[in-house]
Amino acid sequence: MAGMEATGHYGKPLQYFLRYGVPELEIAVGLANPMHVQRQKEVMDNSPSKTDAKRTAVIDKLVRDGHFLHCLVPEGIYATLRELD
Repeated sequence: MAGMEATGHYGKPLQYFLRYGVPELEIAVGLANPMHVQRQKEVMDNSPSKTDAKRTAVIDKLVRDGHFLHCLVPEGIYATLRELD
């Protein structure tokens, strides 16, 4: 399973690649809410500094603990219908 922060449309190509890029693997993607990541970082480390290493550790912990949303990547006709918007 791969965990990432939900960042709008920026993560969609990566989500699609992880899910369907290598058909033998079909890696599941868990999305962590950015607000939860920020609050959990404050709980774990009360310093005002921001680093990618800290955010990565928090996202990892949230995904390991099951506090994430499953990413549903549409395929086939559903993906085509979504592109019509």
